[in-house]
Formats: sequence, C-alpha cells, structure tokens
Amino acid sequence: MEQDWMEKFRAELLEDMKKEARQEIAEEMARIYLETTDYDDEPISERFGVPIYKIEQFREDHKKWQFAKQLEITEEQLFLRTM
Repeated sequence: MEQDWMEKFRAELLEDMKKEARQEIAEEMARIYLETTDYDDEPISERFGVPIYKIEQFREDHKKWQFAKQLEITEEQLFLRTM
C-alpha cells in the first residue's frame, strides 16, 4: 500500500516538473522571439502559449536592457574624456 502511494506521488511530481519545464521553455522561446523580431505581443503569445502580460513584461525588460546597454560606459570612453 505504501509503495503504491510513493509511486503515485513520484509520478505526480514528475508530471508537475515536466509541466513547469515546458512553461519555462515556452517563456524563454517567447522572450528570444520577442527580442529578435518585430511581431506584436498577441501573435507571440498565441505561438508559444505564454500569457500576454508576460510578453508585455518581457518587452519592458528588453527595452530597459537596451537602454542600459546604450548608457554603458567603457574604460576606453572614460580615458578619452579625461584627455
């Protein structure tokens, strides 16, 4: 009896882990697709099965990252400014 319970629990846990992994992969694929294409949020959401609010969040994060990247100051630029 205890063995059956453990097997059932193990199977449920494995299934939950698979679902979570699929969702994480879908979200990462949507993020990559968003960063490399100019599609609207809705088609990306439909294609990868990720909620639109997450796509919007990914888009905002990407915009912030691009802005931070533009502000990045390298050592070479600092050296040129001090001369």
